[in-house]
Amino acid sequence: MADPSGPRGDWHVETGWHDHNSGTEWATLPAENLNTNYVPKDQIVAASFGQNDVTDVVKTAYANGVRSFKAEDTIFEDPKPDVRKGLTIRWISNGETGSGVSPKGADKAIAIPEGLPASVVVAADPLTGTK
Repeated sequence: MADPSGPRGDWHVETGWHDHNSGTEWATLPAENLNTNYVPKDQIVAASFGQNDVTDVVKTAYANGVRSFKAEDTIFEDPKPDVRKGLTIRWISNGETGSGVSPKGADKAIAIPEGLPASVVVAADPLTGTK
């Protein structure tokens, strides 16, 4: 038995929907703004050292003026120094993604661009690694 509230037994739509009486209200939709809607915000997205997430450490160091990072830096704790690993950092600058990799032992620095918003998120000295 059909639902009396819908002309075709559609209980999930309002009465009159199939008659297109309600219409699509395109005029009430906001104009598309390509300047802000789909451009990702500038930020340090992620950082890892081996299997450890060090995003907060990198953000804190960046907020304190560090723009170049190496896997050898003392701010990255290394619980297993005999295991091969590297530092990977991803960021968004001017709407474009960027990334860098620094393998441990290669003495290769990752340069993060200026002007990314960052704030201190770790209660540690980002230059010495001490808490």
